[in-house]
Amino acid sequence: MPALNHLLNQSSTRTAIAHKNGAINWNEFRAQVSAWQIALQARPQTDWALYFKDTGVFLAALLGAWCAHKTVYLPSDALPATRDTLAPMVGGFIGDFTDADLTHVTPVVVKNLTIAADLNCVFFTSGSTGQPKPIVKTITQLMLEVATLQQQFGGLFNGITVHASVSHQHFYGFIFRVLLPLMSEQAIDNCLMVYPENLLSLPAQPFILISSPAFLSRIAEHPDWHTIAPNLKAVFAAGGELKPEHAQHVQT
Repeated sequence: MPALNHLLNQSSTRTAIAHKNGAINWNEFRAQVSAWQIALQARPQTDWALYFKDTGVFLAALLGAWCAHKTVYLPSDALPATRDTLAPMVGGFIGDFTDADLTHVTPVVVKNLTIAADLNCVFFTSGSTGQPKPIVKTITQLMLEVATLQQQFGGLFNGITVHASVSHQHFYGFIFRVLLPLMSEQAIDNCLMVYPENLLSLPAQPFILISSPAFLSRIAEHPDWHTIAPNLKAVFAAGGELKPEHAQHVQT
């Protein structure tokens, strides 16, 4: 926790969130976090469901909720049925839900940002074998996981923008697409790579792809793949079996 709280209170103009319409620097991002903290501190509910498609807004709201000492539930979507399922568990809804309690905030002047170690974050299983089940993680557990991954892979993330084809609402995407680059002080892309061809429109700069076997299996022959090859520094894949032939095809 000390590392996260120290990071949140740093002043910097480095890029925090990469955006197709421009970039959000770290100081601007912290102002958003502070605004979410203030908005949620003014509300008595302790448990909140959070869903934003935009990764940058999601992360600012999440950190703001943690600074406000709120427990956050992270569903895989914001569909009405999901909202109905969550309603008995939470006191409010943040983000892209229909009739959400909070959908946006206005950035404010940042004061001290502090996250307590005893907070919980609730994830959900995919629901592929039944109703999605809640999985509770403490923030301390999340930070320990990130610290371990930094020891193993941290060097790969230096000076790298992180792009992804997996949702930040799922545990894998949350750790590798959001928390790991956050703690490594790297830029995070706010948009999801829906199709492999989306990679061809990325800026000519080094990047890491956080992906899934399904996404990688859909990479078809294309004459322009060579243009991104020098910039792609690593590919992470999880969430299913990565068949050797698909891995070899991507490597080629």
